[in-house]
Amino acid sequence: MVVDITPTQLRQMRQALEDLRKDGGIVYGLHSSDSALMTCLIVNHQGEHVHFVDGADGGYAMAAVPLKRQRQQA
Repeated sequence: MVVDITPTQLRQMRQALEDLRKDGGIVYGLHSSDSALMTCLIVNHQGEHVHFVDGADGGYAMAAVPLKRQRQQA
């Protein structure tokens, strides 16, 4: 998921995710970025297209690093 949030909201999200992880409810990966990258896949020029949004500096791939680390420790 890509979200646009304030630094305060980011701290709150990190804390909520970490609380859930400590309770054994989830494993998660989180990566923050100051910019995003959008790729548009155009199927045809009559309006069929899909937008992919990710962090410009690694996004989902970088979030996978702590996720994989948590899974190995579980």
